Amino acid sequence: MKNIVITIILFSAMIFTCLISVRYLNKVSYNMYSSNNSIKSYISNENWSEAAKLSEKFSKDWDMYCDNFSLFVNHTLIDDISIEEHKLQEYTKCQNKDEALASSHSIEFLIERVRKLEKINIQNIF
Repeated sequence: MKNIVITIILFSAMIFTCLISVRYLNKVSYNMYSSNNSIKSYISNENWSEAAKLSEKFSKDWDMYCDNFSLFVNHTLIDDISIEEHKLQEYTKCQNKDEALASSHSIEFLIERVRKLEKINIQNIF
């Protein structure tokens, strides 16, 4: 009986931890996604000073979050987002609209990919 109780407690703790981690990933990815959309709109409107400021903030926020992301997400996705956010920051400084928008779209795609891969559903469980 004692083994069953311990097993149920451990299983419940594991499920609770998984739910907290998915909630954290969703919150952070939503914040990064909305920040990236703001950068994209500034770039489209050619408001380069605001785009550069926001891409700098995006870079700082990503540096803060990427260590925690590495606990839950494949490192390849984290590296790809890091590379693209560095590119985006430089493209906004150089005022290169085409490349900045391309990097912004890549970041958007990668963040959406993280959200889809970490969503709780049957495909991700098995």
